Amino acid sequence: MRGKLVITVGVLILAVAASTIFFSRRSTAPPAGPGTSGVSPGPAAPSPPVEPALALEIDTAKQVELQQGTPFVFTVRISNPRAANAAAANQLNAQVVDDLQQRVARGELTAVAAQPMLEAVRASEPVEAIRAGTDARGWETFLHFERVADGGSALLDWPLTLVATPESRSVTLDATSVAKVQYAVSPQAAAQIQAGTYQVVAAFEVPAGLDLPAGTWRGRVVSRPVTIVMAAAGAQPPGGDQGNANLRRAEYFKVIGDWASAAQAAQAALNQNPQLIGAQIVLGNAREAQGDLVGARDAYVRARRLFYEQQPNSYEAPEYLDVKIAELNQRIGPG
Repeated sequence: MRGKLVITVGVLILAVAASTIFFSRRSTAPPAGPGTSGVSPGPAAPSPPVEPALALEIDTAKQVELQQGTPFVFTVRISNPRAANAAAANQLNAQVVDDLQQRVARGELTAVAAQPMLEAVRASEPVEAIRAGTDARGWETFLHFERVADGGSALLDWPLTLVATPESRSVTLDATSVAKVQYAVSPQAAAQIQAGTYQVVAAFEVPAGLDLPAGTWRGRVVSRPVTIVMAAAGAQPPGGDQGNANLRRAEYFKVIGDWASAAQAAQAALNQNPQLIGAQIVLGNAREAQGDLVGARDAYVRARRLFYEQQPNSYEAPEYLDVKIAELNQRIGPG
């Protein structure tokens, strides 16, 4: 009975989608009236050029509170949301067409009634890819950061370090691809940032006059701003939790691959706050990178236990931890 209900609901959703697409497209036609009869509508306005989208995070967040001397990491992702949306629309259209055809075959809908809906959804949206960067000049070289203030912006002059050159310097952004790059702000560099509140954006800018291969994207796009509240060194940690401050240090050392320092900072965070799931995970990452498989597994097991203690009603399992524990159990073997 439950299976039949799910199928029926699915058919209803697809049918509603088909009707929605059909009537929404019909509604775009000009209303009938004097002077309009027999006149075909003019060509549709051209779509704006496809362009990439940037997403900026600081330590996986959009807003952070830090102290001078606390390291942090900028993560920038570049993608092509229009291609992703077009691919999703095409997939929905294909499902609607298949459902309508099956309903006609079963006699639930006449071919005459289905025809206008089929015509409305059969046209595919173009999935336009974007090519960014070249093998000689990677896409990350066109990336920079700006501080937004007083209605304008200026180049951010903080000392940032590129963590690693992206594997692919020339990227083709289609419906599924996302390219990522990270920049680290070391403890020494973070100590030089004046206390205050900062709004920062990432900008991807490729000047039109550059000699680049045909088809390489040119233009400028900017991410949404992230907020950094920088407190003076020695001030009370945000929320009074020194454990989270050490967790940030642990995450920074993890990103730059300093596993000994990552393990030390993660353990310090746990000494101050044993409930930090993130610190247990970083400790597990560090132990695994150092070859201590048993220690890594034990850290992941503790993290999983904390997850279920803190989120007993969660609908989602800690899949990452489950996978890591299973992998390490297999590598360690019986014993």
